[in-house]
Amino acid sequence: MKILHSSLLALCLAAAGHLQAEEAAAPAAAAAPALQATTNLPMSLFNGKDLSGWHSDVPEKDKNPNVKDSFIVRDGMLVSLGNPGGHLITDAIYENYRLEVQYRFAGKPGNCGVLVHASKPRALYGMFPQSIECQMQHTMAGDFWCIEENIEVPDMEKRRPKGKDQKFGGGPNDARQIWNLTDNSEKPVGEWNTMIIECKADTVKIWVNGDFVNEGTKSTVVRGQIALQAEGSEVEFRKVELTRLDEQKVVKAHGFKDTPILPGTKWHVHDPDRPQPVQVKGECRTTPAPAGAKVLFDGKSLDAFSNTKWEIKDGAMVAKPGGGSQVTKEAFGDCQLHLEFMIPKSCCKGDQSGNSGVFLMGLYEIQILNGWESCTYADGTVGAIYGQTPPLVKACNPPDEWNSYDITFTAPKFDADGKLLSPAKFTALLNGVLVQNGTESQGPCTYRGLAHYSAHAPKLPLQLQDHGDPVNFRNIWIKDL
Repeated sequence: MKILHSSLLALCLAAAGHLQAEEAAAPAAAAAPALQATTNLPMSLFNGKDLSGWHSDVPEKDKNPNVKDSFIVRDGMLVSLGNPGGHLITDAIYENYRLEVQYRFAGKPGNCGVLVHASKPRALYGMFPQSIECQMQHTMAGDFWCIEENIEVPDMEKRRPKGKDQKFGGGPNDARQIWNLTDNSEKPVGEWNTMIIECKADTVKIWVNGDFVNEGTKSTVVRGQIALQAEGSEVEFRKVELTRLDEQKVVKAHGFKDTPILPGTKWHVHDPDRPQPVQVKGECRTTPAPAGAKVLFDGKSLDAFSNTKWEIKDGAMVAKPGGGSQVTKEAFGDCQLHLEFMIPKSCCKGDQSGNSGVFLMGLYEIQILNGWESCTYADGTVGAIYGQTPPLVKACNPPDEWNSYDITFTAPKFDADGKLLSPAKFTALLNGVLVQNGTESQGPCTYRGLAHYSAHAPKLPLQLQDHGDPVNFRNIWIKDL
């Protein structure tokens, strides 16, 4: 599957110990930056062959799926054809980096741009993603354009013209353009230009052909995707290369080294050194219940659940911190499950904030966590089969935004003597992005230990975990398979 181109009583009590254990726990001219030899080696975002690692967003394709592609690969170059208008967007999210882009206008000069810290697509005019644009338009290379975000320069009144009723900002009626510092930094049409963009914390700097052309500070956003524009003119790119800044803060993941080694790996359970999955941008899928599905929560009633301490607020079921986990009255086995969750920003403090989990059969967990900002162990981040298998990628949205899980679960099977015949399996999409692909569970959720199977009923209730955070849930349905 493509990723964006375009996780009763006797047995539940046995697992409860595991759950309780888990719950206890004016700028001067500057030279273009040299790419010095460090451990943060440059990496190409374009392989010269195809658009792997990117996806396009072209609004016109919504109406006419057969319209020509706006971005192609030609003669080893990435080409923005200019029309139809849209953006080519990285799947991954980046923070603290230096980006080198070599480009030229293939024919007539015109407009294009590199968008940094991109997030919400089509946030402005139904076309432009929320971002800070580093302009490539002919004669204006190095200007900033604020798109539902903002950045500041020292001489704002001089370099950011505004009308009588305008304010500085990134909205449709705001003064969004910030002029660059130089003239004639671009080469003649048809020749190759080099733009270097350095993003560090809340500062963005731009060089064009070695000239320092702009610096903005106090950016309202410090991380996101990178996007290239199709905006009317054909532009060829022969290099799109990113170097992570060696000055960037290295965050040590929370975890443990005194836990058992997971079978078939070299990693401890909850190992802080296990590689973190790459973060990509997904989109919450609000999918209606199909025929034959049982609606567990429709925003109006908790009748399908047994815990009355959770409440309904604004159409969402809200976890009651300390009120215990939410459990369905009905039992399920093999199933297709859809639910949507949102982690309030107000509860996002520390590496394990926004903590909850989806426990199929009350035993087998796929994790819910504020994976956008936290840096916990890889087998405990959002999308992980808790304590066992990290997600293929992290595809969560920021706090205060909704996320969707689409989970296909196969229950474990036991023979008459209680011997395991086949393990539980997960296939899961988070915000439409594959995070688990037919992954076998090693057994019920276990904190700081190895999971082991014990025979249980073929169907058990679904459980949503209370881990002390008021996580919101909506649109929950389940279908027996």
